[in-house]
Amino acid sequence: MAPAVSAGGQVSANAAGLFLLLFALVALSLTFAGGDLLGQGMYGLLCVSPLLLSIAAFADAGALGKAGGWFAVAAGAVAWYAATAVLAHWPTAPRGRAAGRGVTV
Repeated sequence: MAPAVSAGGQVSANAAGLFLLLFALVALSLTFAGGDLLGQGMYGLLCVSPLLLSIAAFADAGALGKAGGWFAVAAGAVAWYAATAVLAHWPTAPRGRAAGRGVTV
């Protein structure tokens, strides 16, 4: 994995890994903060991505970096769908029961 770059020069892999790990914890908090299932799925994917990228930075493992990148792509695709669904009034949650809660046959 290439070292991160800051305004003053290069950043060590440990510093980049720690930053990504902290970002993963923020995304984990947002995952459990509530909201609809689509939003929680997006934040869940976004949590896995920096977690894998931080492990890749600590271990200098390129394969984990690629996997983290693909999780980021998936999170971006889900976020794009969620934003488009809100604007186009598409469904963002699975439909419930047709009769409603408490109705039995």
